[in-house]
Amino acid sequence: MSVSPAAISKAVGLLEAMGIIHRRRDPRSRAEPYVIGDDVWFQAIMASTRIDTRIAAASARSARALGPATPAGARLVNLSQFLHHVTEDLVRSAEHWRQVYFPSPPAGGRAASPCRPGEEGREVESGEPDGGGPVVAGGQAAPLVGLVEAALDGCGPCDCG
Repeated sequence: MSVSPAAISKAVGLLEAMGIIHRRRDPRSRAEPYVIGDDVWFQAIMASTRIDTRIAAASARSARALGPATPAGARLVNLSQFLHHVTEDLVRSAEHWRQVYFPSPPAGGRAASPCRPGEEGREVESGEPDGGGPVVAGGQAAPLVGLVEAALDGCGPCDCG
């Protein structure tokens, strides 16, 4: 492969941050091999939903800034609501099928809690008490991030420090 060590390091760091891989210390040596958990597909889906949740929240904020009556604002409102609903469905489905295929903690799984919105130096936005999702009637945020967090409880790393 014609890939620099820096590119590999960056990719490994991203996979670690997403919870796709994690290091496991070998007590017999100084080595820390990388391990892929049995529920890697669940972790990948949940990493994607965290990104989509942030996009939905940014779209909702941008729609408010532009005004939902403008053509761009209306498109952003639709994008926010679409991502919110699809992500909510995906989280519920992933959690259901995770329980079917992994009724107990997966082998090599981790007990640490996942990173939460608001951590990693990110402030929760005003009007978004749970840190994400479109703002709905009454200025309250839809509880999408809470749903993602509930699905992830106890199954992901918290490498954000």
